[in-house]
Amino acid sequence: MTNADMPNLFVIGAAKCGTSSLHQYLNDHPDVSMSSVKEPGFFIKGVDPARSLAIKERRRYLSLFEAGHRIRGESTVAYSTYPCLEGIPEAIADEVPDASFLYLVRDPIERIAAMVRQGIAVGFIEPEDPTVPASVRECIGRLDDPGNRFIAGGKYMTQAQRFAEVFSKESILVIDSDELRFRRQETMAEIFRFLDCDPEEVRHAFGRMENVGSDLTLKPAPYRWLRRRQRLRRWYRGRPDETRDALGGRFGSLFGTPIPKPVIDAPLRRDLEEVFRPEVEALREFTGKPFSAWSI
Repeated sequence: MTNADMPNLFVIGAAKCGTSSLHQYLNDHPDVSMSSVKEPGFFIKGVDPARSLAIKERRRYLSLFEAGHRIRGESTVAYSTYPCLEGIPEAIADEVPDASFLYLVRDPIERIAAMVRQGIAVGFIEPEDPTVPASVRECIGRLDDPGNRFIAGGKYMTQAQRFAEVFSKESILVIDSDELRFRRQETMAEIFRFLDCDPEEVRHAFGRMENVGSDLTLKPAPYRWLRRRQRLRRWYRGRPDETRDALGGRFGSLFGTPIPKPVIDAPLRRDLEEVFRPEVEALREFTGKPFSAWSI
């Protein structure tokens, strides 16, 4: 197996911005084959394999992609969490120097609230009273901590610049998740043109957005405990999509309860605006896009 077998398209994030839906929409195009497992994380370096779900075996990683497609892609949102994870653009460049990147972003403050809600749903955040809206400040920790994954993942310009420096600005398309959600046909046409694919090949109404916040439910404590077990998570990830959908959906509908939307109070919002405003302004200049619906 050679470097030619490697994927040449990477959806690098960001978390809670609609990458699950984008992964499937891309796969609908006849020229594109997306990995059979989302979030393979092959290029994540320096993380203890026992604590990671990343697929590190090269043969297994390459088996995720169908042969015969001009574009083969994968989606791993952790690729855009520098400095929590380092060296990823360089690692990709070593294998795929002509790679292309799609970077899906949303209002960074709203993204943090969505991440907290997701953390509660899967059991990585355990509020004292799950029936009461969680305090985001208590859940996310210090805003000035470089290793704070909630903050790092929302510094979009920092992440985009890392890839632009190793590849080129032209290799990255930044997409506003609001555009994907509310102008899906037009946004997917823009993406397919970026990939030099005929946008007319896919003219149906793309399906519903996946993993939206309204779908999240709080599972019972035994389920959340199991969800944190790495071996079980690896087993679950290896199941076919229809099996995972059936297991997760059935359990959620039978036993889950809705999770209240986390609270971002006014002082925290001001602090987050101070952190993210320079990043958002730089991203607007970098992309030429207004991100007009964002709160910053």
